[in-house]
Amino acid sequence: MAQVSAVPSQDGQTSHEHRKDDLPHPLGDKQRAMKDEAIKQLIKGDAKIVTKSGSRSIQLGEGAEKQFVQYDVERTENVLTILTEFGDEIDPRTGGEPGPLHNQIAEPDRSEDNTTVWQDDFNTDYYDELMFGEEDSFRHFFQKQSSGRFDVQGGVYDWVEVPFNEARYGSPNIPESDGYWNYVKDSAEAWYNDQVAQGKTTAEIQAELAQYDVWDRYDYDGDGDFNEPDGYIDHFQVVHAGEDESAGGGAQGEDAIWAHRWYAFPTLQGQAGPEGNLMGGVPIGDTGLWIGDYTTEPENGGLGVFVHEFSHDLGLPDYYATDGGDNGAAFWTLMSAGSWLNKGEESIGSSAGFMGPKEKLQLGWLDYETVQPGESTTKTLGPAYHATKNPQAIAVPLPDKEIVDQYNTPFEGEYEYWSGSANNLNSSISTTIDLTAASSASVSAKAEHFIEADYDYLYAEVSTDGGATWAKLAEISGDSDGWTDLSYDLDEYAGQAVDFRFRYQSDGGVNENGAFLDNLTVTVDGESTVDGAEGEPTWTLDGFTKIDGSVTRNESHFYLMENRQYGSYDESLRTGPYNFGFGAAQPDWAERFPYQNGMLVWYSNDEYADNNTATHPGGGQSLPVDARPEALAWADGTLMRNRTQTFDATFGLERTDAVTLHKNGEPTEIPARDAEPVFEDTGENAYYDPSNPENSVKLPGSGVRAQVLSTDGHTMEVCFGAADNCDAAAPEVAVDRWWGDDRYGTAAEVAKQTGPSDTVYLAAGDTFADAMTASPAAANGNVPKQMSIPEQDGENAPILLTRENRIPAETLDALEALAAKNVVILGGESAISSGVASELEGMGLKVERVGGADRYETSANVAKMFGTNVDTLYIASGEERAFADALTGSALAGSQDAPVLLTKPGEVEQTTADAVAALNPEKIVVLGGPAAISDAVYNELGATERLAGSDRYATAAKVAAEFGVDPNYALLADGTDFPDALTGGAYAGFQHSPLLLTRPDRLPAVTETQLNETSPEHMVIVGGTAAVAQSIEDQLNELVGGWMN
Repeated sequence: MAQVSAVPSQDGQTSHEHRKDDLPHPLGDKQRAMKDEAIKQLIKGDAKIVTKSGSRSIQLGEGAEKQFVQYDVERTENVLTILTEFGDEIDPRTGGEPGPLHNQIAEPDRSEDNTTVWQDDFNTDYYDELMFGEEDSFRHFFQKQSSGRFDVQGGVYDWVEVPFNEARYGSPNIPESDGYWNYVKDSAEAWYNDQVAQGKTTAEIQAELAQYDVWDRYDYDGDGDFNEPDGYIDHFQVVHAGEDESAGGGAQGEDAIWAHRWYAFPTLQGQAGPEGNLMGGVPIGDTGLWIGDYTTEPENGGLGVFVHEFSHDLGLPDYYATDGGDNGAAFWTLMSAGSWLNKGEESIGSSAGFMGPKEKLQLGWLDYETVQPGESTTKTLGPAYHATKNPQAIAVPLPDKEIVDQYNTPFEGEYEYWSGSANNLNSSISTTIDLTAASSASVSAKAEHFIEADYDYLYAEVSTDGGATWAKLAEISGDSDGWTDLSYDLDEYAGQAVDFRFRYQSDGGVNENGAFLDNLTVTVDGESTVDGAEGEPTWTLDGFTKIDGSVTRNESHFYLMENRQYGSYDESLRTGPYNFGFGAAQPDWAERFPYQNGMLVWYSNDEYADNNTATHPGGGQSLPVDARPEALAWADGTLMRNRTQTFDATFGLERTDAVTLHKNGEPTEIPARDAEPVFEDTGENAYYDPSNPENSVKLPGSGVRAQVLSTDGHTMEVCFGAADNCDAAAPEVAVDRWWGDDRYGTAAEVAKQTGPSDTVYLAAGDTFADAMTASPAAANGNVPKQMSIPEQDGENAPILLTRENRIPAETLDALEALAAKNVVILGGESAISSGVASELEGMGLKVERVGGADRYETSANVAKMFGTNVDTLYIASGEERAFADALTGSALAGSQDAPVLLTKPGEVEQTTADAVAALNPEKIVVLGGPAAISDAVYNELGATERLAGSDRYATAAKVAAEFGVDPNYALLADGTDFPDALTGGAYAGFQHSPLLLTRPDRLPAVTETQLNETSPEHMVIVGGTAAVAQSIEDQLNELVGGWMN
């Protein structure tokens, strides 16, 4: 089914984000503003962290003014999810057809549609897996995004039916508040009634819901303890049948509900809610529990929309342009188009990219270090996608900038009174008028106003009881188009004392400039007193301020520089960005292209409350700096969308990928472009192209300079300061060596190179088979599906070695250095004893074992980690004498996330045959020549390729050639014994780099030739000089120096 087109951009491309989905409400807006202020004060040292009942919060103010802002970095949250479909009642205001019910989304034609998420049954199992599955789930995403600090639990309840059709709740013919809030109310009622129909009592339903009310989100009792119930469901999520309006709305079109986060019926604050906490919302039957904050997503929503909306629920704003514009945040952050990514599936939005650094900072999940402007230093950045021993980002705070907001010119003189301009204002300017002896009176003023029509108001009000109650004399909204006269007759109040005020009331949505008053005049029996705002105010100001037509404010701004690499959910930056390039002929067909890895520089600027660069070109709340800002154009001369313009925004040492994209079927090639290693803030237009004003960002001219010195695809060296200093800091061309006193120490040193790792593999150090067969799994952080240990999700899980009955000291030290939580033991108890497992458990580690009756069965069990229908399966000999072929091949397999299966040289055992059948590979590649694996076995397995050379060194070189030229790394290990190559293989696979072999005292010619042909950026010898002689290291240094010259 062809989707209804969403909003087109200037180049005719489909947009999946343009409208606000993070809808304002007073409680949430106040909390977000308080958190912003709290974090600023905390960084400056003007606020403090306090802990109550295990809940960390930032205290603002003292005494009666004291308030608390929650700042728990490590949290577990509870999410209640219900599924709703639509009935057949029709509201005459909205019309529409009955329904939809669930499972009515038409199956897409995959020859025409590679964007729609679809399956034949969207049942509770689908949402249970989407929300709480072990991988590629809502829970897994936030575990990875937070580097293990944040967890989610909860439940999904089966489909229930609300009374009306979807148009009643999603139609543009009624206010969103009418549609959306009533949808939540009807959903809660339908769910409660369904629970009762199942035979549950109110007490039983209350008990079931109690697990979802353990958090006092807004600290309603003001005690700073957030870990207590408040009568509201902590996180409520309602999934509606049918497609999302942001994706076109499917059959319902603009009558479909737009995925969003909001608060139901905040207008009832003070009137309705749980006992003692009347904050509005909707009740859940007679349980006494209420729903206030909520999110809603569509039936066929992928992971992206669910984690995006929940991130709003955690307090994050949108970073896409909510005014219909098109900024450069694009696919770089979850809070923009990053919620529409995929991992190569026939859909978009089925996965998501990670947040940018500002969002992680807001949630307390960013590991960062600070560099002051002008400071000369070199920093090592770890990958942005996971916390390691190195920071995820570098913050460069800049001196506060002075902003002058010029609003208008006072009517007379130099000054005037101003209402302010912000969400949820209730500001006033008032005076007391004694009319006890008067017969006539009036109040007049000059006014100029810019007020959001029909949403925000300036009221004229009078009180006869000292301000306890107020009578409204007039309400004013909209724009005045210059100065105008206001006048109010107070004759009817003659004979009494009254209070008069102008009161400005704004809601939580759009803010215009507000109300400006001058020459406030009170006339009593013909005598007038005038307050022209020139001297001390004679009226009482409560929120109004005296200004000269402009307001000066100081705002913070800073750079955040992160190292974006393809790993974990950021792997989707390589596979997920898309372009609708085929117009009306194929409106639902998207071509994919890769965003470029490297150093991404963000400019965060509190001058702006959003990223709406169409409204304020070149400025936004947090925007990426485009390293190559020159506007890209289609073949017909029109500019490409900014989600394409910014694909190569990163700084680094590599040329960009060449990309060919289409517009209406016509191709345009974006050629590879030179590396941009240096970011330098030389002024406003340093990375801004006025011909494409909504992309990139104008810079303040701070002089900040950052230069990428080196990168290995994981870490990145960045120099801050003048060019001369950075050139001097550039790393010398050298060959590194990782080694320990023995095989256990060397394995520990290799493992430490990746930094902290939740999961570690442990193999026997006296045989190669178990560790080798697990190397590809370790390179990708895979674990068996049945295990309770979470996957590392594309992050290297290093391999350590142990003795059969005793864990070496070096291995114990490495486990501590890696901050390991989980250990996967490879092999049966004859390889690693139960005593070793018990010792690990005694250290507080979670231990699982993957083993078998022999090495072949262990190999088969490890291969199960890769699932079924794999692209490539590598076959290696399980014999000790053939270890070299298997080990070098394991690096290649690891780089491709492919399994290695062991077989006997001359026969295929049933265990091996069964494993091949279960894996069902498209291609089988044999490692080694016929002496290692016979032609008969090759044929029986149905192999299609053999990687082999004249000896183990030549085989290793041939395998290395599969990596192509300019790999990040090449690792070199002793080819006469297995231990050093064993642990190096997993790391090489993780780095998408080859493992080559050498003789202990001589570099084989075939190895030298391979190195010269590929010129790797980094050379690492694995093992000490007893394994690989110093003379070989000297020879390699000469080789590397030759490549660089």
